[in-house]
Amino acid sequence: MTRIVVGGRVASAWGQGGAIWAVANWLLGFEALGHDVTLVEPVDSIEIAALAGTLSATRSTLCDMGVAADFLPVRRNGPLGAMTDARAAIGRSDVVFDLSGVLGASGLLGAGRLGEGSHRRVFVDIDPGFTQCWARDGLIDLIPYDAHITVGTRIGTLGCPIPTNGIDWITTVPPVWLAAWASVPPPVSGSWTTVANWRSYGSPQLDGQRLGQKAHAVRQLLKLPELTEQRVIVALDIHPDERSDIEAMATHRWELVDPGVASTPLGFGQFIADSTGEIGIAKEGYVVGATGWISDRTLAYLAAGRPAVVADTGVAPELMSGAGLLVFADAHGAADAIATVESELADHSRAARSWASQHADSMKVCSSLLDTVS
Repeated sequence: MTRIVVGGRVASAWGQGGAIWAVANWLLGFEALGHDVTLVEPVDSIEIAALAGTLSATRSTLCDMGVAADFLPVRRNGPLGAMTDARAAIGRSDVVFDLSGVLGASGLLGAGRLGEGSHRRVFVDIDPGFTQCWARDGLIDLIPYDAHITVGTRIGTLGCPIPTNGIDWITTVPPVWLAAWASVPPPVSGSWTTVANWRSYGSPQLDGQRLGQKAHAVRQLLKLPELTEQRVIVALDIHPDERSDIEAMATHRWELVDPGVASTPLGFGQFIADSTGEIGIAKEGYVVGATGWISDRTLAYLAAGRPAVVADTGVAPELMSGAGLLVFADAHGAADAIATVESELADHSRAARSWASQHADSMKVCSSLLDTVS
């Protein structure tokens, strides 16, 4: 049995059901392999007044999802466990998987190894292209880590312009906990959906090109709903002040719903179950950087038997079977792919589940990565 610490945002991602699943997929995968797992989360971003309720809800939600891992929230200068307690838990571990570097950014990896001998510190990049450019610009520190994993399946390969910063990146598909989606019934034609944030953070430059956000990508796809007979529905977190974009999407028949419909893992699951498939709109930066990014959200759709029509980020051909998971380069390509899936929906649904099982099963992904970094 390996003692594993996972650094991730769950309480800090409260209100985003898909983001909570993104962390739980790792926890459940390692647990199913028989390992001792602890989730350590810096929660400085949570207001003191809301802290107790959020943490209680987080523990309850993780339990409902089947997660048995210890949950250790840490707040600097706050009412929670001291930083030394978190460092001690990390020191006792054999391997640390730091999702997006949340532990390193909070200083939790800065005191050296405090426990019973050495352990491996692993950075897990879930924002390929952006992460490497931030490291290039000195905005994040990748030095404290012994190994580096990325969900950009093309990072470090020929044709991908993203700087590696001298790091030998281990590429992977994100894990998905298949059991959570096993009982979802087959899809019904008509509703293509996704969950999205309009803007997440800044847009770095790469060789004079902008690595843009979801906002930039959607603007290039505005005509899509007018090119298909199907409904295009987005649970979109967009500020009301973005009036011109909201009006443009409405004009072109995009259906925007309150992102609160997917604010919990249960709601996120129901939103996917009510969908025919996903129209996966990648951040502009994932496409411009030819990162080979595959979304953990897309993996949930596939595991539920919902085909995914996603923006072409340069995913390697060996991962593309032509069924269940299709890519597009523009609005016309997306509409054509939706029509292809709708014409043989049952076959594409089965292919979607098969793809998730073959390439993204949490137990397979977590086992393979643990072997690689140990």
